[in-house]
Amino acid sequence: MRTTTTLNRLLVLVFALACATNAHAVYTGLELGYLIDSEDEYIAARLGFEVFPAEAGSHNLEAEVGYFEDSESFVKIEILPITVNYRLEVHSAEKWSYNAGVGAGMSRVRVKASGYGFSSSDNAFTAQAFAGASYKFSPSLAFTLGVRYIWIDDIELGSLGGVEVGDDVAFSAGVRFQF
Repeated sequence: MRTTTTLNRLLVLVFALACATNAHAVYTGLELGYLIDSEDEYIAARLGFEVFPAEAGSHNLEAEVGYFEDSESFVKIEILPITVNYRLEVHSAEKWSYNAGVGAGMSRVRVKASGYGFSSSDNAFTAQAFAGASYKFSPSLAFTLGVRYIWIDDIELGSLGGVEVGDDVAFSAGVRFQF
C-alpha cells in the first residue's frame, strides 16, 4: 500500500512540474467507449497540456479518470482507473491529427455481491496504450476517435485472496475542448 501511495505522489509531482514549466495549450476531453471483451461501456475524462508544441505536432501530458462496471448475476464490479498519460500528436492536414500514447496509474476496484452481504475494494496498478485521430471543427473544438488497450493488475479481496482483473480493448468516440 505504501508503494502505491508513493508512486501516486511521484506521478502527480512529475505531471504538475511539467505542466507548470512548459504548458502552452490546455485542453479537456470526454470520450465514450465500448470494451470488447467485457462487452461494457467505458467513459473517460481528461485534462491535458501541450508541453512541447511544434508546427507538425505536440507532446502532451494528461491526467485521466475513467469508469466502467461489469455485472454478472448477483456480482457487480466497478472500476475507476486514474492515470497520467503521455500523448504524441501529429498534425497531417489542416483539420486532421493523429495521436498515440501510453499511461500509468492506479485503479480503484470495488466488488459487491448483493444478497450475500459481501463488499470489498482494492487498488491495483493500471497501464494503458492508445491511438486515435481527431478532426478539428474549430480552433477550440475537435471530434475524436480512438482505440485503447487497458491492463489492470490483480487485486486482493479479503478472504477470497487474489483476483485477476485482467485487460481489455476499447473503441471510443469523444470531444476535445482546447482553451
